[in-house]
Amino acid sequence: MQRFIYFSVLLISIHVVGISQKYNTVGGLRFSNDLGFSVAQRLANKTTAELIFQPGTINNKTLLNVAAKQHYGLLSRRFNFFLGGGFFWSDWANEESTSSKYGFSIPLGGEITFGHLNVSFDYIPLMALKKGEGQSLFSSSTGIALRYVFWKRDSRMKTFYEKIKDKFKKKPKSN
Repeated sequence: MQRFIYFSVLLISIHVVGISQKYNTVGGLRFSNDLGFSVAQRLANKTTAELIFQPGTINNKTLLNVAAKQHYGLLSRRFNFFLGGGFFWSDWANEESTSSKYGFSIPLGGEITFGHLNVSFDYIPLMALKKGEGQSLFSSSTGIALRYVFWKRDSRMKTFYEKIKDKFKKKPKSN
């Protein structure tokens, strides 16, 4: 009977922790067709806001993307995938001219957190509302972000096990 209880607790705990991301605030480098920065902040239980900025140091293409993302757990809060929506602004410069475009972005990808290190892979389709001359209406950005977890979320697993442990503790008999 005791093994059944432990097995049930294990199954329930996998479900309980598999619902969201493991951090409140992360920030770090994003490697794409250019080197950039990525900062994300948890807004609600499975929802984050992310700011991506690529200054155009390598390819003369500046990108600023602001998006809200919804996270879906795969195996735990540490490993999840996300889908979201937001806005972008991009500026492209070469020897002859400079042009910019702006529009909607739809970020999707996955991330995993190890301690204070968060690794995120994303694909961001960009749909322009206004485009510059010689630019496409549709483009995309793919990148890998290595980010530091500045503010971790409290562990639900620890709280959950403490509650279970308290319920099964033998209470002294009072006479």
